[in-house]
Amino acid sequence: MVTDLQAQLITAFQQSWQNLASAIRGHQFPDDLNPEPLQSSIASTTDTPEKKMVCSLLICYDVKFGEMKAQLESSNNKNSKSASELVHAQGQVIELNKAISLAQQEILHLSQSSSLKNQQLEARLLDISNLKYKLS
Repeated sequence: MVTDLQAQLITAFQQSWQNLASAIRGHQFPDDLNPEPLQSSIASTTDTPEKKMVCSLLICYDVKFGEMKAQLESSNNKNSKSASELVHAQGQVIELNKAISLAQQEILHLSQSSSLKNQQLEARLLDISNLKYKLS
């Protein structure tokens, strides 16, 4: 939602754009992109509507960029925390997979051992039945 001040600022910006565009185009930015010469140039001029508008825009941008920076930092912190939690969870999954693999191997070993014991038991029962038959 656009406030009255924002609407006035937008209108003023659109009306003065030609003057601002020519002033900005006429300014030679240094290689290191230091904005101080432009700021000094704007600061040294008399209070014109254009200067007030530029200052208002800069304040607006500063506030918006500050908000965006805070949001980005918050998002980055959340992402870092989530990434850390994910790494921890992945470590737990790896450990659980190892435990499952060992348990499966143990189950297989116990199953084979149980099968062998059952075969031995059946063989002994058969021997007992044979002995019982011979004794009777």
